[in-house]
Amino acid sequence: MNWLRRLFLGDTPRPLTISEIARPGERVELSGIVEALDVILNPLDSSEAVMLRYHAQIIARADPQLGRLDRAAHVAYSQGVSFLLRDPSGVARVLVEPGEDLVSLHSDLLARYGPGIELEIFSVVPGDRVIVRGLVQEQIATSSPHRSAAWTAVLAEVEVEKV
Repeated sequence: MNWLRRLFLGDTPRPLTISEIARPGERVELSGIVEALDVILNPLDSSEAVMLRYHAQIIARADPQLGRLDRAAHVAYSQGVSFLLRDPSGVARVLVEPGEDLVSLHSDLLARYGPGIELEIFSVVPGDRVIVRGLVQEQIATSSPHRSAAWTAVLAEVEVEKV
């Protein structure tokens, strides 16, 4: 849906460094390295990640117990936790929608359909270089000696792409 926003509203995020973020409400594009605040587990290999996109293609098969044919279907889910994005100029906190519990979802799909599932999982792991497009939710002043946050900006409503 973000491509529709850019197409019809001309709401294209501006590429910036973290230190150049000026005001809340601005759509920006940042590039940097992912640092974990928390992690989730990849349902296939239990590796740690901060974001997962899970795509499963369920192959049609006969169900002998119900005497019917399950049609092929495609399901897509995501799961994530907030993380830090670091570039040479600073650090931003990236807020991510929590999404579904993919470990439980994957177990349920395997129990129901067995090996008749084709899977594709996109993962963002700590240390990945990514481009983040999102809305500046908060910009934190860096000049105060009482500043306690480890980041200078907070982004929400994000799209993440590996570089």
